[in-house]
Amino acid sequence: MAKNKNDNLIVRYDREIDALSLVLKEGAENSFDEIAPGVSIEFDARGKVLGFEILNASRRLKSVFQPLKRTLKPSLVLPIPVAADKIAV
Repeated sequence: MAKNKNDNLIVRYDREIDALSLVLKEGAENSFDEIAPGVSIEFDARGKVLGFEILNASRRLKSVFQPLKRTLKPSLVLPIPVAADKIAV
């Protein structure tokens, strides 16, 4: 698993399970809150947000995935700079 040392948002897509993960902070998931069907916020043991997961991502984000369909690999990781402490949940 990639380390998130630079406050980067890590975007992962797993084609096998069609899940998009937005990782704010690496760590062990202790709990999650499903905020909409198939969309959840993941928390560590201290209640800090680790990230978000979107199931059935290709269907939910069809307008985003359609142009990328030919280039997506089975697992895709994109580090995007973001200050995790600036994201309010």
